[in-house]
Amino acid sequence: MTDIYEFLDANNVSYERHDHPAVFTVEESKKLSPELNGASTKNLFLRDKKGIRHFLVTVPEDKKVDLKALSSALDSSRLSFASPERLKTHLGIDPGSVSLLALANDRENNVEAFIDQEIWEDEAILCHPLVNTSTLVVPLKDMKLFLEKTGRTWPKFYEGQNSQIFLKPLNCSRHLRRSKKYYRFKGNFTNFTGGTSLFCIG
Repeated sequence: MTDIYEFLDANNVSYERHDHPAVFTVEESKKLSPELNGASTKNLFLRDKKGIRHFLVTVPEDKKVDLKALSSALDSSRLSFASPERLKTHLGIDPGSVSLLALANDRENNVEAFIDQEIWEDEAILCHPLVNTSTLVVPLKDMKLFLEKTGRTWPKFYEGQNSQIFLKPLNCSRHLRRSKKYYRFKGNFTNFTGGTSLFCIG
């Protein structure tokens, strides 16, 4: 498993560290974590029906995600939560510690990562540093640098008619690279993320 602090420091990714008791849920995080400036997130590690594709989906902490609708949007078979064993295998962490920073352990870019656009519009993102006893405040510019250093392709947006956003598959997976089509996320996509859009970061 990557030493996340060594990785961040070696790549000049700045952060503020705040320690707190272990938290396993959003509710516990609200009670036990200090109030910090930045986007508080909920991170879902998901798998498709056959366990071939794996996804890290990051949304604002209070948003509800309809997995059935999300499965359709991502052109995937039925999505469900991946087991702790799969989480350990693919991201090298334990339940309660999932965050964007875990992508540092996905050296082959096998996990398809998606971020809610609302998070990307904040000035900073709050992340667990691969353990659930600390939270890092990572400025957005430094999160962009982190993603670049993990080999993730830059997200691109395509504005269409009626407030639609077109998501061009980047290097999310061999499945998406073969597809060569655009995924369409309508502006009223309340059926799975409460009204905003996801974009792929690799």
